[in-house]
Amino acid sequence: MTRRPLRPLLFLGASTAFLEIQEIIHDINRMEPRHRIVGLLDDDPNRHGTEVDGVPVIGPLSAAVDYPDADLVFGIGSYPTRLVRHRIIDRLGIPDARFISLVHPAAKVYPSAHIGPGSIVHPGVVLANDVVLEGFNVVTFGALVGPYVRLGRFSMVTSLAIVLSRVTIGSAAFIGAGASLQDGIRVGPGALVGMAAAVYRDVEPGAVVLGNPAKVAYRVRVPAELLVSWPPTEEDASSPATGESA
Repeated sequence: MTRRPLRPLLFLGASTAFLEIQEIIHDINRMEPRHRIVGLLDDDPNRHGTEVDGVPVIGPLSAAVDYPDADLVFGIGSYPTRLVRHRIIDRLGIPDARFISLVHPAAKVYPSAHIGPGSIVHPGVVLANDVVLEGFNVVTFGALVGPYVRLGRFSMVTSLAIVLSRVTIGSAAFIGAGASLQDGIRVGPGALVGMAAAVYRDVEPGAVVLGNPAKVAYRVRVPAELLVSWPPTEEDASSPATGESA
């Protein structure tokens, strides 16, 4: 049987998140060889010419246009950057179609779930029926995302979090490790649900909620462009996003 050539991959971001994502790629390749990591791009000039776990940092983020044949992985995912990640994509002007999604073989993704471009799904994750990841989402180790949940672009659900059915999470929101979200609530753009918080009611855009039951600790300013489509209409909440279907 002829083996297809490995697709070159470029990472945007030379943070420690690369080490986690690299392991997802290794495990995918063990199942079926697909990807070849060729380098990392980062806007910190002090990183240029260095290596992360043997992978070279070969230039700034804008250098992605110099590698038109490479697939791109969006690896900028720490919670402090959640409110600006969309601006990085806008500034680079790179089409979403160049960003691949990576789903670990040990994740359980229902056939009706939709995974948009640039998303990362870690081992042990469950994406239940009709879940929608709009794009550039990160769902980490062991998180459970229930039926009919929708994650806005650049939002994250982290390790062992439980998001029950029909929850809508706005763009650039962050759900902390071990948090639990009640059925049917809405978490606004740029909001942050703290580690192990239990959320029983809607969370406003930019609110940071902590504790059980979760209460607002403080608020952050959310860029206006993230609020344009919030709250979503019923049609938006029920329709799948355009993108890769898992």
